[in-house]
Amino acid sequence: MKVSATKPTVTKKYHIEVPTHKYFSTPCVYRVWFGKRYIIWKGKSLLQSVQQMAEVLERALRLGWSDNTNYFYHVWTYIKKARITKGNVERLHDDFTDDPMAMLQMEQQYLDKAYNDPDCLNNNAIAYVPGWMGPAVEKEFNTWLKTRKCKPKRKR
Repeated sequence: MKVSATKPTVTKKYHIEVPTHKYFSTPCVYRVWFGKRYIIWKGKSLLQSVQQMAEVLERALRLGWSDNTNYFYHVWTYIKKARITKGNVERLHDDFTDDPMAMLQMEQQYLDKAYNDPDCLNNNAIAYVPGWMGPAVEKEFNTWLKTRKCKPKRKR
């Protein structure tokens, strides 16, 4: 995929604008806007992560998936219902190259803030720990989740 130094990169399949002209493609937490709604997500590489999301969304829309356990279920149902044709990425911080635990904590804090927001399209209230972070980080994150003071209160 070609990357420009002056313009954002647009993913193949479902079009999502990624600000590669402003940021390196490092591990990060980001928000993807689909019209007025959004999903909070993270990735080891910004562009690669968003490209994978775009492929899942395109496939779900094309094949008419109805799996409500998929992380992107609310995204593709909203895209289909509201006829959204593209997304835009907003990077939420600088860089977490050396600290995956801080990355998970930041994502969790954004998910906590968005818990009762009707514009948030996340399926889960707890951040997912991907395999590339390793079992030690997963264990540390789960311990942190149990001991933190601020837990979201359900209004729904």
